[in-house]
Amino acid sequence: MFNILKIAKVLYNTDIGIEIISVEIINGYSDGVFKLTFNNVGFNWSSSKELIIDPDSKNQNVINSQLFLDLFPFHVIFKKNLQIKSMGAALKSSIKGFSGEFMTSIFNLEKPLIDFTWEKVGIKN
Repeated sequence: MFNILKIAKVLYNTDIGIEIISVEIINGYSDGVFKLTFNNVGFNWSSSKELIIDPDSKNQNVINSQLFLDLFPFHVIFKKNLQIKSMGAALKSSIKGFSGEFMTSIFNLEKPLIDFTWEKVGIKN
């Protein structure tokens, strides 16, 4: 949690409130759901794709993938070989030249205490 608070303050001069919604132990590791509260004045709906609602669809919560990624400026998408395919705008602004790099060359996995491989981090049991 401290990392989120520090990044928000240092990179964006923004204060964030963090509320723990739930915590459970799964396979010996803690899995938490948090609610982040912050001033998101920088997000502009008009510059993003609007929600795509199909009135004939049973699923009324379909959104455009680019909008979804825009909502998560700290996302990282990587292949099974850990090569980075996409990074959110906030990470791009602080990490230069990530394109085609591997997760293990940019990030250190400190917790949970597992190997940094697709088999360990790519699938949640």
